[in-house]
Amino acid sequence: MTQENRPPLFTAKSLRIFTKIVAIYAAFVILTVIAQVISKPRSENPLAPSNAYMPIYVYAGLHFIFGLINFAVIVSKRYNWFVPSLSAIVLLTYRLYYDDLALWVWSWS
Repeated sequence: MTQENRPPLFTAKSLRIFTKIVAIYAAFVILTVIAQVISKPRSENPLAPSNAYMPIYVYAGLHFIFGLINFAVIVSKRYNWFVPSLSAIVLLTYRLYYDDLALWVWSWS
């Protein structure tokens, strides 16, 4: 394939797909957190601290906020590269540094 025949990477279609992927990822993480909290309640483990799930709640809350923002972009059909790119960067950064951020969240209480 020559340079003239290659489709551009940053098209409107790729932007829509990227926004939907970020929104679906956020929804998946929220469902995973809900399933984890339901399947492993803190009351079953008496040695668990009272704030054991606080980092997971912050994690799910952050995904909920960015998921709502991306779903709003999808519903309004006002796509831009800034919103899903920022969402993906923040969500992946939180995922990569989860242990450090969990310690920081636990230090709140």
